[in-house]
Amino acid sequence: AFIEGLLKISGGNRYKFSIKLSNLFEDKRIAPIAKKIYDSRSDFFHTAVYESPESIFDFARIEFLLTALRKILRCDANTPIETDSFDFLVK
Repeated sequence: AFIEGLLKISGGNRYKFSIKLSNLFEDKRIAPIAKKIYDSRSDFFHTAVYESPESIFDFARIEFLLTALRKILRCDANTPIETDSFDFLVK
């Protein structure tokens, strides 16, 4: 939700979230990953269950989101992010 706010996405829109992150990193492969992270974002924080080997992927998601956050903040420091920033597909 915090990253959505920084990217000026209003409302829960997983498609726009995935496109903006994909364009931010200039890599189309990120879009489907971002959709999966968007769909599972609350599970990590609400369950707090890290007993299975699969839980390592929860930590990987958090690391990716922290990396995205750092990149967004750096980008915004150079050029303020507007509502249409990172809207279009990367060529």
